[in-house]
Amino acid sequence: MTMPYAHGDGPLIPRPELTLPALRQAVATVVPSRLPEFFEDLQRAFVRAGDEDSVVPIRMFYRRWGVVVETERHPETARRLHASEQAISSPDPAVRERAIREAGEIVRAAHRDVAAGSGDGFRPYGETPRDMTEGQSAVSRKAAVSSAGYGAGSGSGWPRSTLISES
Repeated sequence: MTMPYAHGDGPLIPRPELTLPALRQAVATVVPSRLPEFFEDLQRAFVRAGDEDSVVPIRMFYRRWGVVVETERHPETARRLHASEQAISSPDPAVRERAIREAGEIVRAAHRDVAAGSGDGFRPYGETPRDMTEGQSAVSRKAAVSSAGYGAGSGSGWPRSTLISES
């Protein structure tokens, strides 16, 4: 089995936060040729979020580009991924199988690292519902969380467990 990251494959930049400014800067630094794709994906995510009345497309955008940056900030890992992507079109089934396995291992490792680096939940502005409602009564906390678009039934994609209890 291959290692997801090669030894001596130190990152070019620190892992960015999953925020638009941080990801935009990271993409511009490690893979500037993909900036047009980044902005097209951003626009599609926001349009889709509006159409679906959900932040899930935006969360998926941040996660996807976090994984791209996580891979590209490690030059040897990025080289291996790109070589695997090329080898997938090989006429030799054994080469294709190895390439698919290698690419899958790299991408899964990047997803794990991004998920671990972003904490237990997505917070686009570093805030949590509790941060926004500290010191409020239970009724006003519930209203603040609801008006912020968090929680079950809001279409936000936030799990019910992120709601602040009313007690």
